[in-house]
Amino acid sequence: MDSQVLLWDLDTGLQKALVPGFDPVYSPSGHILYTRGQTTTDLWALPFSIETLQSDGEPFPVAVGGLSSEPSAAADGTLVYVSGQTQRQLAWRDRRGELIEDIGQPQVDLQYPSLSPDGRYVAVKGFETGIPESDIWILDLTRASRTRLTSDPRQDTRPIWSSTSQQVTFASQRSGNYDIFVRATDGSGAVEPLTDDSFWEGPGDWSADGRLLVFDREHPEHKWDIWYLKPTDDGQGYDEVPFLQTAFAERNPKLSPNGRFVAYQSDESGRFEIYVKPFPDGDDKWPVSRNGGGDPRLYRPGGRVTG
Repeated sequence: MDSQVLLWDLDTGLQKALVPGFDPVYSPSGHILYTRGQTTTDLWALPFSIETLQSDGEPFPVAVGGLSSEPSAAADGTLVYVSGQTQRQLAWRDRRGELIEDIGQPQVDLQYPSLSPDGRYVAVKGFETGIPESDIWILDLTRASRTRLTSDPRQDTRPIWSSTSQQVTFASQRSGNYDIFVRATDGSGAVEPLTDDSFWEGPGDWSADGRLLVFDREHPEHKWDIWYLKPTDDGQGYDEVPFLQTAFAERNPKLSPNGRFVAYQSDESGRFEIYVKPFPDGDDKWPVSRNGGGDPRLYRPGGRVTG
């Protein structure tokens, strides 16, 4: 399904789709600014009334023909946004946030860094200058080199590692919507699908024994839910099993080192916070963050959670 700009009533929980697009912000000028597009991203504005909570005109383009994103409007109507592709640099930092050293070379719009279990590689979503589609890249921390793992003309994103560091799992639009795929770290063999349906999905985490994969799935009735893959009885594939389905959005699941708990983000409080829940069974859950949080990570020593 295409991304939609939604109007969400926090009191009633009712939602209404306004226009196809993403990254929406409200402008004091009486417009909702948002981004839309696939191979290029353009900035659009939808006339919108705060009093009636209705659009009162047709959407129109603000910045087209490039890569425009992340709009923001000031009280006086001044608009700022990102145009084009920006270079980013990965870096090591200590627990105090002090810079230790840079990792590899700067690259266009690096996102979702994922450290391999053996500590030798980092998988990232990245771009090449002038190419609007993202791919998965592997950075070798020992040799300070990088290799391209995917090169499909559709978007690839959210890489995670297998427990053996031999494979990288990622989300891709190559089938029309975001499904989950996997490929060997050295680039050998074909890209293999793990899910193939009409829902949008993204990988979360593999269990330490490599048998189970937790992932999030967008659903038109449940927003985002958390599921997991487990091997079929004949060992020839995976069954998809629901883990957490509510009226709220649950995303970005991460397994504890012993596989007994899942950390995830949920907006059940009205904003995204981090929770921990027993896996795969259990009704309990415990809030971890207090002032908002997202995209949790678990420290293996001590089992601590960051988000």
